[in-house]
Amino acid sequence: MRPGSRWFGVRWVLLATLTVAACDSGPSGPGAFETTVTGEALGGVLLQVDGPGILGFEARGDARVYAAVDSVRPGRHRVLVITPGSGELRFGIVVEDVAIESPAITVLQATRADNRLTTPSAAVVRIVR
Repeated sequence: MRPGSRWFGVRWVLLATLTVAACDSGPSGPGAFETTVTGEALGGVLLQVDGPGILGFEARGDARVYAAVDSVRPGRHRVLVITPGSGELRFGIVVEDVAIESPAITVLQATRADNRLTTPSAAVVRIVR
């Protein structure tokens, strides 16, 4: 064996070890994704939430959350989030494992604080892992 080939092998093993160590997938296990819906003077939103491993939903702050499982499509939920005032709507999506992919959320309807309908595109959804 040539002296240079052993050094090449050691460098390759070192590089592979560092690469694997840098690929930490983060936390795993049960938990919740912090979800925020913002928009001008929002009073409530009706959301469609799609994803595996969803166990339920929990209100945060002064928001109230009501949810139902879609009986036809497994993994799909309809979620109504309302607040007595206007502003940020916060809630948690409780999941079996926080390492799973974030659920897909579609805004189906949105209302202003004065109960007038507004365009669903007025609501912006953000999920924090």
